[in-house]
Amino acid sequence: MQYTKNSPILSNTFKIFGILSLFIMMSAIQLAPLQNARTLFTKLDKGSVYVDSLISVTSKYSSSPVMLAYNGAAHTAKAKYLGNVFSKYSQAKKGLGIMDNAVQKSPKNVEVRFVRYCTELNIPSVMPFTSHVEQDKSFVINNLKKDHAHYQAIKNFLLKYGDLSAEEKKKLRS
Repeated sequence: MQYTKNSPILSNTFKIFGILSLFIMMSAIQLAPLQNARTLFTKLDKGSVYVDSLISVTSKYSSSPVMLAYNGAAHTAKAKYLGNVFSKYSQAKKGLGIMDNAVQKSPKNVEVRFVRYCTELNIPSVMPFTSHVEQDKSFVINNLKKDHAHYQAIKNFLLKYGDLSAEEKKKLRS
């Protein structure tokens, strides 16, 4: 059988190739903001410019639980840069509510739970918003897989700042 320019087989092949190419391009476009969010997340304590940048990047992807978690973390971190106590409290509560929403949308997502864990771990102890710290830490340690795109960063953070038991450290290092 000879394929001509107007052949239905050739035409369908080009359609499938076009759809596949579009899917790959859209996946790559979505990855860039996530990488940006991860980078900005590590800099939230370095200045409000990073907080505002993370809010800006993540607010465009509110349907993604991971991006929603990073957005909540940024809103929570914004409290550090506000003047009065009431504003700080309200801002932290808002951010933590956003993160809780992300966890409700995707309760088995390790990265979502990790973001909430890190954020609650860094909230001053006078704030009453740290009820998920142990639960999230345990979940992340028990569900983190080596093929996770953010595996090494999560593992390093937990080993350095996680206040882990000997058993938890052993589990992460194995």
